[in-house]
Amino acid sequence: GDAAQPPIPGVTIADSAAGGMHAVMSILAALVRRSRTGEGAYLDVSVTDGMLGLMALQVDEYLATGDRPGYRTGITSARWACYDTYEASDGKWLSVAAIENRFWRNLCAQLGLDRWADAQTDDAVQDDVRADLRRVFATRTRDEWTAQLAPADTCVAPVLSVDEVVDDPQFVSRGAFVDATHPTHGAMRQVAPAFAGMPAPPSEPYALREGDVTDTDELLAAAGMSSDDIAKLRDAGVIA
Repeated sequence: GDAAQPPIPGVTIADSAAGGMHAVMSILAALVRRSRTGEGAYLDVSVTDGMLGLMALQVDEYLATGDRPGYRTGITSARWACYDTYEASDGKWLSVAAIENRFWRNLCAQLGLDRWADAQTDDAVQDDVRADLRRVFATRTRDEWTAQLAPADTCVAPVLSVDEVVDDPQFVSRGAFVDATHPTHGAMRQVAPAFAGMPAPPSEPYALREGDVTDTDELLAAAGMSSDDIAKLRDAGVIA
């Protein structure tokens, strides 16, 4: 977290990953359909549609109520102090997501702010509640607060920088990063395939290939296409 640019909860920054995620879901759904009906499907996947899907809560709220969502208009956009980010004494940040009342009460108790336990969604006092949270969080470092609050059922977590993420014990224990070898650039470390509960990384580094080397022909052939059909797709610019 940068003191001049505090992280804002409820704001998602994404790019074509949104389209990729929806493409994968669409492909999997089409495969399930094919296994049940024997019919294929034409998939039209849009990155813009994917981004709209990520905004479903805000859009549906507007369509249902006519109220235009914005910063601090809802619980996930920092309307209340229980869902916000706070700077610690070392300039690093903590993310507070104590939406459920029991988490909020636990947090108030841990911070010595029991007087606000019943004011979680009281709009009239949110400025005072937030000021008190900022004051208390500023008395200790991010990691000191994390050590106290993370195991206390408070829904508080540290805001990590990228270099901290790659050394995070949970990610490391799940094999989230692996060693790879590029034919030109040599050894490097990278994010592992996104398989939940992935076991420890393989002992042998992943072998990377140049970007223009693909398995397109082999995959299409395995799907039942002839070499002539594949050549026609390539001539038409459908595949590279």
